[in-house]
Amino acid sequence: MSLVFFDGDVKAFGVILEPVVKQGNLPYRKVGWIFTWQFMVCYTTTPLVSFLISKRLEYRFWMILAGFFVGLGYIGLAICLRATIWSMLFVTSLSGIGHSFIDLITLVCLKEQFNDSFAKAYALSNLGSNLGIAVLPLILGHFQQEYGTQEAIFLFGTFLWNNIIIGFLIKSKNIRSKVEVQKIVIISIDRDRNPTQQRTSKLLTLFEVFHCHKRFIFIYLITILEIVNFVGWAMLMVPYAESVGIASHIAVFLSTICGASGFVGKLLAAIFVYFDHMHPFTVTVIPSIGVAFAYWITFTWNNFAGFALASFLSGFLISFQAAMNVCLVNFEICHAHFKSGMTWLHSSEAVSFVLGGVLPGYVRDVMGDFRHVFELLLLICVLKGAIGIAMCCCTPTDEDKGKCSRT
Repeated sequence: MSLVFFDGDVKAFGVILEPVVKQGNLPYRKVGWIFTWQFMVCYTTTPLVSFLISKRLEYRFWMILAGFFVGLGYIGLAICLRATIWSMLFVTSLSGIGHSFIDLITLVCLKEQFNDSFAKAYALSNLGSNLGIAVLPLILGHFQQEYGTQEAIFLFGTFLWNNIIIGFLIKSKNIRSKVEVQKIVIISIDRDRNPTQQRTSKLLTLFEVFHCHKRFIFIYLITILEIVNFVGWAMLMVPYAESVGIASHIAVFLSTICGASGFVGKLLAAIFVYFDHMHPFTVTVIPSIGVAFAYWITFTWNNFAGFALASFLSGFLISFQAAMNVCLVNFEICHAHFKSGMTWLHSSEAVSFVLGGVLPGYVRDVMGDFRHVFELLLLICVLKGAIGIAMCCCTPTDEDKGKCSRT
């Protein structure tokens, strides 16, 4: 359920993008910066959040506090909508901090509960994100039509306080068993006996994942481009449809189509993971080229039917690739380097989210047309596909198959 509110936020921004631009008299790139700033804060504060939840306080406490912060950020944004951009960035940072706790605790709980079946559990849990993509834009759109932009954001913030209820339902942190404590002691003894490993720098250990798992470099680059594409697609598909003459109360249903098709994409990803069908060509190349084709449809068939078809295809393939990317990391990287790999991916997401909001907004400001934005996103998808082909051509070594010296 926590993923319902996390990914649904990004898609909901597209509903109020145009009203915020007009009401605040701001360029698209600055509005994109404001909307995506919370996600940059979310991922840059991950190390601090990781430290805090490792303390003896229960997960439930942090989830309740995080849920309060998520809603408070949106309420603050509604109050500061006509204020300076810096005040808006500050209040959206509160939502980012809340999302950081929710995102990390969700992953940790999945890993604790399912351990070896983490990839399958993660793929299934991601189905919730598409429910948010389908439903939250409709809720925010209804608020906007009934009460206006500022009031809609305020009410949406109170609605996001449902995260507090999820906090009450979350399972508290497990106390380490005696077996786990014994494992920690054994690992400590082994490190004491190995002075070379003891002198290894933590910074070098972080970079070691790129040396031991060459294909992770391609996964890292694809993830950056994927997030830039996702944010631009999520925020601007509805305004793009409105710009070609589709009424706003009809264009908002494109988000529902994206969410519904994305649910199918995540379900297909879960099936692929269950049967261990994790070939890089299927995970990276096919979805990237397919999304590029979906964008091309909007250039030649620019009515609701064309946009609906493009939304269905892009929602399906973007969701499929997003779910499979994390599972591909679990498949390509050994257990010893998994934490380092996820750290790199989370740190890249911090910059990618803001870039995905600012870069398409800048293109819209300069070129004056949403079509040019989606031409840029099409090129990004083609580049992703090319990197995926390069990844397929990179023959994995024994280290890439999880047989590196640290396992």
